[in-house]
Amino acid sequence: MAIAGRHVVRRPQPVTLLVGAVAFAGAVALGHALATVSSGPASAWIAVAGIAVAVLLTDQLTLDLPHGGEVERFGLTDAVWVAAIVLAPPGVPTLGAAAGALAWQVLRRVPTTKLVFNVGQVALALTAAEAIWRLPAETPAVTTPAAWALAALATCAAFAVNETTVAMAIALSRRAPLLEVLLPSLRVSVLQWSAVIAVGLLAAIAWDASPVGLVLVVPPLVLVWLAHREFIAGLVEREQMQDLATTAEQIARDRDPAARLPAIPHSGRLGELAAGLNRMLAELERASGRERHLMRAAAEELDAPVRRITRHLHHEEVAPAARARILADVEHVARVLDEMESVVRAGRPGALRPAWVPLDSFLSRVGAEAARELDGRLTIVPADAGAGAHIDARWMERALLQMLENARVHARATSHVELRVARTGGGWRFEVADDGGGVPAGHEEAVFEPFYRMSSAAGRPGLGLALVRGVADAHGGSAGIANRPGFGATFWLRVPE
Repeated sequence: MAIAGRHVVRRPQPVTLLVGAVAFAGAVALGHALATVSSGPASAWIAVAGIAVAVLLTDQLTLDLPHGGEVERFGLTDAVWVAAIVLAPPGVPTLGAAAGALAWQVLRRVPTTKLVFNVGQVALALTAAEAIWRLPAETPAVTTPAAWALAALATCAAFAVNETTVAMAIALSRRAPLLEVLLPSLRVSVLQWSAVIAVGLLAAIAWDASPVGLVLVVPPLVLVWLAHREFIAGLVEREQMQDLATTAEQIARDRDPAARLPAIPHSGRLGELAAGLNRMLAELERASGRERHLMRAAAEELDAPVRRITRHLHHEEVAPAARARILADVEHVARVLDEMESVVRAGRPGALRPAWVPLDSFLSRVGAEAARELDGRLTIVPADAGAGAHIDARWMERALLQMLENARVHARATSHVELRVARTGGGWRFEVADDGGGVPAGHEEAVFEPFYRMSSAAGRPGLGLALVRGVADAHGGSAGIANRPGFGATFWLRVPE
């Protein structure tokens, strides 16, 4: 069933040996079948030709679909095998199936190595099936359940040979375990073979009753094939959707702007959806890149002039008052540039280096850094004993210090500030709470935008909370505010566990 659609791209030495072994064994099987048919009546050769033509014709109804990382071929060719095993004399099914396989592969210009492998594989599969069908001393009548059971068993032998040899070739080519190649598509293959066994037996029964009656079987067989095609296509589409969902989740987790969804190799609604989403990701990458480029360019453009002004102020004669004002302005620009660069760097893929960090000592270190500025108003709620989080301690400390600085500047001078962390929803939520009046209603999201200012406090460029959100996003988490206008606010930063 999948003998021509699975592609062995490379042929290292073990694959070459396998191809040679299958070709040799297939040649032996064909030689035995040829001797058997030659010793029989001349009508056997007519049967060989009929089976070859049937295989060639049914191959035109095959459906090529990607599945399990390979291209599977689904069709009614194997049904011809089943009917041939049940109806034809010994050796005829093997010769006819091999001749038909050879013919359609020549027409499709299959490479010689693959052609030899596939024909040998067909010969081995049909030989195994014929051997099982001939096991009873007396072959059961086609219309009896015993014949159906025996034909199903014989077909299963062909199925086992077919699937195993192909899987071995792919496994050797990829240097992967055999089961890793065989199992992903096994469910679909078993369903395929179950269907063709029933179709082949139905055709055999119709032929046994009257060869002309086979014409009546053709329309329902075509309908079965169409339904089977839609069923297989649905299974494959579901697998492709799972691939899309898995990749989309990885893109969301890694926050890599250059990542893309896997391309669907065949046109259709799912392929159009994947292509559209990839175009959207490309546009988002370009937009994000433009923003990062703008901030980076601004920082680079202003850095050199600021350095020159600073150097001149220290060496040229300037009035003391003017010097002080200019130096203050320059220091402010320098702080803006530094914070702009920090916001940009926090959002870059790979900027963070997460590691396991014990939370109790981490909070103590952050609190000690901020305690002096908060003038005794800070309380640190200890984390649970032994608690730890997978974070980049350097960036997280910078974000929490920014949240504490925000509370110091914008809350009332007498307000109490609390730093704490709690486990929540499969992650950790760091919080800085104060009772200093909160944020004006409706400004809860705006405060995290770059250059947003809630006050005109000198030296505040409005990038601190943008950095907090950037650090949260880079960790795969989020940041926000639980606002109580007039009473206080709790700024939080959540990271996954």
